[in-house]
Amino acid sequence: MQYELIFRGSLVQYWQAIHTGWQRAIRKNSQGQEPFRLSHARPPREYEELTIEFLDDNRRRSLITVDALSGADGNFVKLIVHIEREAYENNAGSALAKWNKLKGTWERKGW
Repeated sequence: MQYELIFRGSLVQYWQAIHTGWQRAIRKNSQGQEPFRLSHARPPREYEELTIEFLDDNRRRSLITVDALSGADGNFVKLIVHIEREAYENNAGSALAKWNKLKGTWERKGW
């Protein structure tokens, strides 16, 4: 399944929101595991592509991939969300739950 979303803000603001959620989740995880993979450890340049990947519970396979592309004017980010069928299975629900939680945080903030 694939769908698109819009993040209202620049690519750097999107990265900051993602990175903050990433750091918070690592601190809460008793094993210090990343909640998802982030393609850039530093803020990206305005027109670079940024990717986050949510992995299966064994951390071997990407179940959800979100590609972020800066809009033409730099005031919004187009998110292309790819969700593998396996993400909806019972044993892989944590990847989907992590993505929904992160997306819900943005929605509450009005992004």
